Amino acid sequence: MPDATPAREAHRTMATDTNLPASFLINDDFRRKARQILTTHSTVPAGCVHLLGLEEIRERAGRKWDIIEQRVHDVTERILQKNLSPADAWIRYGGETYLVVFASKDKSKAQITCGRIKTQLMELLLGHQDTHDITVQTVVVDMNGQMLLESHALGSLLDGLAAKAGGHDARDGVFGDGAGGDAGVMVPAPDPGVLDFVHHPIWDAMAHVTSTYACQPRLTRTGFAPLIGYAVLDDREDVNAILDLDRHTLLEAVATLTELFQNRFRYILVLPVHFETMANTKRRRDYLTTCRMISKYLAPFVSFGLVGLPRGIPMGRLNEIVTALHAVGRSVTARTEEDGADLATYAQCGIKAAGIELSPYAEGTKAALELEHFSAACHKVGLSAHVDGVRDRRTMDLAVKAGFKYLSGPIIGSDDPYPQHMVRCTEKDLLMRARPKHRPGSV
Repeated sequence: MPDATPAREAHRTMATDTNLPASFLINDDFRRKARQILTTHSTVPAGCVHLLGLEEIRERAGRKWDIIEQRVHDVTERILQKNLSPADAWIRYGGETYLVVFASKDKSKAQITCGRIKTQLMELLLGHQDTHDITVQTVVVDMNGQMLLESHALGSLLDGLAAKAGGHDARDGVFGDGAGGDAGVMVPAPDPGVLDFVHHPIWDAMAHVTSTYACQPRLTRTGFAPLIGYAVLDDREDVNAILDLDRHTLLEAVATLTELFQNRFRYILVLPVHFETMANTKRRRDYLTTCRMISKYLAPFVSFGLVGLPRGIPMGRLNEIVTALHAVGRSVTARTEEDGADLATYAQCGIKAAGIELSPYAEGTKAALELEHFSAACHKVGLSAHVDGVRDRRTMDLAVKAGFKYLSGPIIGSDDPYPQHMVRCTEKDLLMRARPKHRPGSV
């Protein structure tokens, strides 16, 4: 790459793209870094340096960007490592851009691979995969030694690829995810859904107050019921995807808690954390690093809800997990099975409450017996009992009668992006609030 680039040429090429600063192409640091990676890969075709920019994510994150910025870079680097071959090279440039050089791909295939990486990144962080919103930028060194910036919409690149392939529509499939692979380069299904994060209200039946909210990821797709929690994942066995989701949920929830706390809102936040996230030393360290986003003044308002604990978990292993979470929050709860087989272990390791999710098909005597059995088992070992999925008055009455301290479900309150103020409410108040509103003219 040449040491000098005519300023007028750089500004001319930049004039067609307002997303990048005008000094980008003539920045000395950029030229030095780009030259360094190009000289280590002498076979790079056409002297192409591809730009992977995070501007769209920063703009959509708005004021949350400062909170999630490090998380975004962690995810970006993981996706780069997954999609690039060992022979390829990439470096981070500034706060919002990565420079990528491919060792063997031609320019069009390299551009599409960059588009694929950006699509995966936007899906994970924004729940959005519309290729019309994704641009792929490439800096090319021409025969005169000048740097020219090319900017293409990913959709147009895919249309060109489809035309070369004989007219097949490249949008009908999904992206391949082999590292550095050329085959299967396609965009996701037409409606990948929108990922957001909602707060699930929990009612304290003893104190008659709603002051606790569990933050959960929610995936909404046209024509389908929303997916909640770890059901939003394409592969629920992918431990790295589980970790990413736990960290993303934490960052979104803490950003909301920080914002509302500054506006004098007070509530207890429950953060879901999967056993797989805490079971492995590296993943646990990554998650606890993200927990540093929880400031000291917010820690007394943050609780962790363990999900996916294996049956018969050894006390030593569980105690290690609970101790690590206690260091960054106020308490730890656990979601478990109806038989309550490990409740004694939970209590001895410092878990404060155990919860079950009531099946929507549970009814009558069977539901009452399940609730009574689980609540009694919790009380026996000194745990508070929590039941989720309370949908009607009868189930609420059964749970209260059985001695459950915490209740959640549709009759307690709907999921919402923002929690409400702490509020005192009796069973009568909840029932009145859950009653269908009368509409004029209804029969």
